[in-house]
Amino acid sequence: MLREVKNKHPKPRISPFQLTTTSGGVTVNQGYGDYTATRTAAGTGVLTARQGFSRNGLFFATSGLTVGSYAYYNAATNVAAAFTYKLVDEAGTAAEGSIDGFTFGWDNTDLSLCKQQRVSATQTSPRIIWGKVTGTTGAVAINAKDFSCTRTVAGTYTVTFTKAFGKTPVVMATGSGNSSTTVANNPIVTGKTAAGCTITIGDESPAAADGDFYILVIGSDSRSDSARGRMPLQNSQRKPRIVAGQVTMASGTPTISIGGATGGADLITIVDIGAGNFSVVIAESFIREPAIFLSSTTQRAEVKSYTAGVIDIKTKAANGNDTDVDGVTNIFIIGTDVNETF
Repeated sequence: MLREVKNKHPKPRISPFQLTTTSGGVTVNQGYGDYTATRTAAGTGVLTARQGFSRNGLFFATSGLTVGSYAYYNAATNVAAAFTYKLVDEAGTAAEGSIDGFTFGWDNTDLSLCKQQRVSATQTSPRIIWGKVTGTTGAVAINAKDFSCTRTVAGTYTVTFTKAFGKTPVVMATGSGNSSTTVANNPIVTGKTAAGCTITIGDESPAAADGDFYILVIGSDSRSDSARGRMPLQNSQRKPRIVAGQVTMASGTPTISIGGATGGADLITIVDIGAGNFSVVIAESFIREPAIFLSSTTQRAEVKSYTAGVIDIKTKAANGNDTDVDGVTNIFIIGTDVNETF
């Protein structure tokens, strides 16, 4: 049985995409009914929503290039429609390749919290799954009901969806639980089909290295792209809910810029722990651990830890060191309000 995914702000919407950038331009392979894209330089461009959000939205991306590569939001502030992005290789140099991701925002200017609103998506029969994988074993730590995982070799994981999608979905991954400055714990997504994908974690060598990660998959249970209206996003978990926000870093000081106290708090009590390290508290925590996804300006971001509603976040430079860079870190959290373990 599928349930509608909810968010506590008016008119929430998620729009997945998959694009490929080459020297000849950029092609939107998925989400082409929702976006146009312009290449501005190698691996760099602007993804523009055909219908922007009513207020600033959030951008998230994962690389489909090579081990150690990563994709990020290439601007210091967020926007409602035209999102800049960049794909870089393991050395931090702009590179051509593929990017999976999504934008999340609201089609209403009201910042206040409200009764739970169903999240709409711009696909036919949209469905989302999420979870967490333990890197050393490949075991599914969260939501084994929706997917299975096998560690094939160090740092490489084959993910199989319990129920295949109607066509190839969009896959997002964020590293979790790594505190080393030498292992970036940076996931890439390759080998996608309607039934699964491969996730590889890269260190600074670059080489594949074991690391925990969160995974999110957004797809359609239809083979058709003909319906481009708003349809409710669904999932197999009970009482699925999304919390989203943004932290802005300025001169080494982080503040909550989306999802903060204005209108109603989603994220509260931000703490600056040190260079490239801060924590935020979810105002209304989940019953069990959610999945957490990050995208930061000009750099990588990972979840160092999650404990009882507190998310410890690290942002990293190209060399893997923790570092503050002026700009934003977008945060997307999805979980359930039922104490069930799958």
